Amino acid sequence: MSASRSLLVVGGGPVGLAAAILGRMDGHEVTLIERGRPPVDKPCGEGLMPSGVLRLQAMGVTLDPEGLHPFMGVRYIDGEREAGARFTFGEGYGCRRTYLQAAMARRAEELGVALHFGQEVVAVDADQGEVRTADGQTFRAELVLAADGLRSTVRKLLQLDGPPPSRPRFGMRQHYTIKPWTDEVEVYWSDTAEAYVTPVGPNRVGVAFLWSGDGERFPGLLSRFPALQERLGDAPIESQVRGTGPLQVRPKAVLKGKVALIGDAAGYFDAITGEGLTLGFAQAATVLKHVEEGRLQDWPKSHRGLVIEPYLMIHLLLFIERYPPLRRRVIAALSKDPELFEQLLQINDGLLRPHELPPKAILRLVWRVLWGVG
Repeated sequence: MSASRSLLVVGGGPVGLAAAILGRMDGHEVTLIERGRPPVDKPCGEGLMPSGVLRLQAMGVTLDPEGLHPFMGVRYIDGEREAGARFTFGEGYGCRRTYLQAAMARRAEELGVALHFGQEVVAVDADQGEVRTADGQTFRAELVLAADGLRSTVRKLLQLDGPPPSRPRFGMRQHYTIKPWTDEVEVYWSDTAEAYVTPVGPNRVGVAFLWSGDGERFPGLLSRFPALQERLGDAPIESQVRGTGPLQVRPKAVLKGKVALIGDAAGYFDAITGEGLTLGFAQAATVLKHVEEGRLQDWPKSHRGLVIEPYLMIHLLLFIERYPPLRRRVIAALSKDPELFEQLLQINDGLLRPHELPPKAILRLVWRVLWGVG
């Protein structure tokens, strides 16, 4: 282990807290500042893939069962067409964001992280590793990890915001008090949006929408999915609608002076694959490894390596999302080949490399898609 360093984490969501926890486990002095006050919430699908679950467990985070529901696979639903795949490598967690944040904050406090909530960042000096907050406090550290989300204040203050997306996509979510009817994450497709249903408690499901174009409301989006609307029926609504977008963020850089961007602050493509938290945890672990090895300058290259394969999966799904006839053929083909679907889930979770897919399976999928053999 290298000598103890002082770390300042900006952002008290799961990725920021993961960085703080891992930093303390490595023996560093860690301070975390967060603009909001607990419980810190955020619009998201609230699904954690199996690799993310393992990382969470390795951090020693204990979740409240009331805000947790395991899921064992993913199912695509497009009208009468369905394709499902089970995880062969563990279980995922559907976890209410507020419960996850509270559990991780407790763990960080147990380890000795200095937590400062209600601190809004107003100035950053990347060369000095210095951050000033709205109440006049100044925080300094040998390394600043900016994990303050999609609309990162630190990224903006450092003038690292990139160009806007050419095809903006938006997300919105709400929770219902209803017993989960499946142990899978269900993805409903329409020609204009996707709906994600995640069990996030013994008697709670989260419903999230992704779509292109602005100005939509939750009831209007739900009406695009009659089967889901009927399934929810008159179940009580138990949370306020939260939305965000545009989703795609492309920073000019992920490292400037003593400030490294991680998680959504370091860039975001789309939520269509649901790997965001797992990827964020991996980024936190990787940048801290670079700190241990004294090669922080390699973080931009490592960041590219971490996101390239998840972004490839996102590109593929967004491509079929644009062409409904193609999407329906792909779902029909996957319904006949659940083993390939399982392998695609492994790629999405970082457990299998794309080049490791069996060539025969790929050719079989292409054949079924091209010829409409379902």
